[in-house]
Amino acid sequence: MGVEVDLGRINAIGSRGPAESLVARVALLTILVVVAMLAAPSLSSAQAACTITWDGGVGTTSWHAFAPNGPGTGDDVYNWTPERYPTAADDVCIPAGFTVASTLETQNTPTVGTLTVSAGATLNVTQVQVGVQGDMTNAGTVNMSGPVPITVTDGVPADAETLTNTGTGTINFTAGGAAGIRAIKGDLLNQGTINVDHPEASLERPGAGGPPVTVLTNQGTIDISPGNALRSIFATFVHGPGSVITGGGTMNMDQERFEIAGNAQIVAPTDVNMTNSVLAGSAGAATG
Repeated sequence: MGVEVDLGRINAIGSRGPAESLVARVALLTILVVVAMLAAPSLSSAQAACTITWDGGVGTTSWHAFAPNGPGTGDDVYNWTPERYPTAADDVCIPAGFTVASTLETQNTPTVGTLTVSAGATLNVTQVQVGVQGDMTNAGTVNMSGPVPITVTDGVPADAETLTNTGTGTINFTAGGAAGIRAIKGDLLNQGTINVDHPEASLERPGAGGPPVTVLTNQGTIDISPGNALRSIFATFVHGPGSVITGGGTMNMDQERFEIAGNAQIVAPTDVNMTNSVLAGSAGAATG
């Protein structure tokens, strides 16, 4: 089946045509999708490896809350089990039923080894960035609610740490709040839903020490509401089989290769603006 794309919604700005090396790029698409699926960590294995787990014992949602005088009982002065803050050596889990927020309470930046947000759990990224040096798995809800990023990288360009948004997972770039870019930095595999209700949502490479190009694989739905935009830059963006970009907003791609697989959809009136980028499609797909 061909690609279901309204080509009138794709605007090339200094883009290169798809004719050159199309077969090679389609082969690369297949490899990237297969590798991403094989590499995606399972939620059960991530949970089994937890070295520290949120328990909410202090009675707040703050990642770095500390309450030596209560309301926790006995030695329960942190929101974590065991009683301490997570570190870069930890596999961190947020169980169902809890909400955790990255706030300025202690002005510390949460930096962890791996991070799992379980189905039914919520992570609000609000005032300070969250750093994950291994893989991150979201089966619950992640709200990008402030001008700070989630960064998924260990700083080694050859490594490929990934944020996997599973089929039950939702990532929201929320409306309102402080102005500024709300970014996910690093490789992303979306199997669930990404909602964009902010004009400065961004998918980016991690920066210093990280890979020069990120791999963004959409196997789910990206819903960009009217008047809002999602930017991706310096990436290979794989719009996989059966995936959807919709909502009536704008997808801005800069310095990218946009790979469109069979049965992928870009639903009007959603616009895709491509600047200095390459567009390619699967066999039988129209591209331009």
